Amino acid sequence: MSEPTKSSLFKARVPARDKAEHTTFVARSIIDAEAAQRERKTARLRELRLQHEAELAAAKPPRPKAGPATAKPVAKQAASKTAASKPVAAKAAPKPAKKSPAKATARKK
Repeated sequence: MSEPTKSSLFKARVPARDKAEHTTFVARSIIDAEAAQRERKTARLRELRLQHEAELAAAKPPRPKAGPATAKPVAKQAASKTAASKPVAAKAAPKPAKKSPAKATARKK
């Protein structure tokens, strides 16, 4: 076996700047991959939603427009508005209970 030397026993030092650049590169590549995956998922879900909405629109018949037959009569509308606008009277506070006469005479003594 050969004699140990400094280069065979110890690894070469990597400057801190290179380590930081490598960490930044790896972190950005992970973030970019997650963003791309999120965008693909959003596009897929949007397509499914639009397809579902188109199917529902094709399956439902159009709603009839509200005409005079379905509208409330004017007299009933006025009556319901006045009833709703009347103020509600507040309830009076409950009266305190009367004290028994035995207790009242005991206090006078």
